[in-house]
Amino acid sequence: MRALLPSERSALGRRQGKLTSALAPVQEAQTDRVALAISDMFAGFRSVMRNVDPESAVAMIDGMRRMLADLPAWAIEEGCRSIQRGRSGLDHKYMPNDNEIYDVCEALVKPYRERLLECDALLTAPIEARAEAPKQLDKAG
Repeated sequence: MRALLPSERSALGRRQGKLTSALAPVQEAQTDRVALAISDMFAGFRSVMRNVDPESAVAMIDGMRRMLADLPAWAIEEGCRSIQRGRSGLDHKYMPNDNEIYDVCEALVKPYRERLLECDALLTAPIEARAEAPKQLDKAG
């Protein structure tokens, strides 16, 4: 392995910062956005939700928001949208359970976490010392 060039180290550092930022869990200011995404997703299952009273619906949304709180807001919004639109790979005939919803949202984050681990590994990798090439014997000796 060779040492990273300053420009490579700088680019990786920027990438690492962007990935870290993108993977930050839901912030307090994003709570309403997340609750709205969850509410919209649940609203996509009208046959189930029409039998749920408003207090229970609020409790469901709040419980799901707390369960998903360690994920980034963008992943929750995108995951809920994909479930609502029937594009998540889940059987859209049935409302998903909490773990299924979490798994859909978490799957969106996985590639970003993998890239962050790669950046971290590259930035902290030890540099191997180059072994000197063996000296060649001249014709005399």
